Amino acid sequence: MKYSSADKSVEANVPSDLLVSNVYHFDLVHVPTNTDNSINRNVSESTTTEISEGETSAEITTREANGIISDGEEKSFYRLDFRTSQYNKFLDKISYNQLNVTFKLYPTVDVDILGSKVPVKEGFDVFELSGKGSVDALIRREAVLESADWYQANIHSLLYKDYPFHKNAQITYRNTSDLGLPPTKDIDIWQFDYDYYLSDSDIESGKISMSAKNFKIIYGLPVSWSLDFKHLRNKLADVVAKGFNPDAKINSILKRYPCPQVSIGDYPIKLEYVLPGKNVVTSSRVIRLKNSFYNSQINMIK
Repeated sequence: MKYSSADKSVEANVPSDLLVSNVYHFDLVHVPTNTDNSINRNVSESTTTEISEGETSAEITTREANGIISDGEEKSFYRLDFRTSQYNKFLDKISYNQLNVTFKLYPTVDVDILGSKVPVKEGFDVFELSGKGSVDALIRREAVLESADWYQANIHSLLYKDYPFHKNAQITYRNTSDLGLPPTKDIDIWQFDYDYYLSDSDIESGKISMSAKNFKIIYGLPVSWSLDFKHLRNKLADVVAKGFNPDAKINSILKRYPCPQVSIGDYPIKLEYVLPGKNVVTSSRVIRLKNSFYNSQINMIK
């Protein structure tokens, strides 16, 4: 999804001392089981005694090399290259309990998306932000709606409390298991080099210096709220046109347009770091996005 931007933030102070990650190798190695590496390990020795004159005798020792010596060597049959973070824990890297909303995006004329620009000393890679191949994104993002005051007063009470309002007026235009119902998962992290993946030069040098000097947390739920509102409003209008007598709840939806636009309030989100391959959350943090941008509510239905 592409958005146009109207960045109202003051440019953050970007740290100049970017941390450098290290690149390491994990090898599975075949080790020879023969522990005898002596140079004469294939030599056999035999001794005979010969008597010549009187009581004088002599011993003759014969040494003979048999076969060919073949020295076994360690051989790597699998290598995994990976980078390490300069931070011991995800919570050391994401150490914020509160962030100010510093800009808004406008995907359509009646929808505002909230964003916060965060300076960093070390960026994220493709596995953390979006996943790659069979690996899902290691950083999970979700809105904490129970503590979102503006949402509770303006969106939850209007759209999702006591949903569904009619058996023939339900959300069917999207798979609700993807973002949730109400939607909670439309939270994104934007970053320069968002698809960063170890290059051959990184592996050869053993170090990388990521270009990302900040990342942006994008609170994209207003898009889903607006689409859900329009979808439900159209369906409710259809059932009313067919003779259904609307109650006060349905009338509150039918008698307003567009969907309420986000305004001053708190919009907390939860970030979780997942252990790859195990689907186990190793750490999590709730960050309170504080929005100070005021929006006057417009109702085009007179």
